[in-house]
Amino acid sequence: MKKAIDLSQYGIVYIGYPIWHSKAPRIMYTFIESQEWGWTQIIPFCTSSETDIGDSAILLKNLGHGGEWKEGKRFAENATKSDVETWISSL
Repeated sequence: MKKAIDLSQYGIVYIGYPIWHSKAPRIMYTFIESQEWGWTQIIPFCTSSETDIGDSAILLKNLGHGGEWKEGKRFAENATKSDVETWISSL
């Protein structure tokens, strides 16, 4: 297992990934499992032309060690920078 990154300096971490067959890529599972999230807020987001974030964020949350997981969001392939900024501002 890879050494965890020191996340203690971050209050919020955004986790982004593409949806592959309704799930996050396996490398995301490995990354989430290898970290000690402590009290960090984790906000997942994904990209997909059709599939919603759905269970992918729940599966990642269940693998994590700590952290406060927030509701995630899916961005379609035509999402703009403004779409992302609006979403972040709404959090």
